[in-house]
Amino acid sequence: KKARLLQEVFLSSVRDAAVQVTMFLVNGVMLQGRVASYDLFCMLLEREGYVQLAYKHAVSTIQPAGHVDLTGDWDGEDS
Repeated sequence: KKARLLQEVFLSSVRDAAVQVTMFLVNGVMLQGRVASYDLFCMLLEREGYVQLAYKHAVSTIQPAGHVDLTGDWDGEDS
């Protein structure tokens, strides 16, 4: 079984559990919604029927509103 990046474990967990997140961009802008999808370069945030595409390089912090299950194999120092 191949280890996954912590980023992938985190994003798939908040997506699958439909956890509300607050995302802060490097320019200080705050986005809120649920992670509907993501790929190598961007994330799709959904809120009240609208979607926003955020490029990962512009994201500073993602703060989930609820519990995030980070169990599983991920490739990190604590694995």
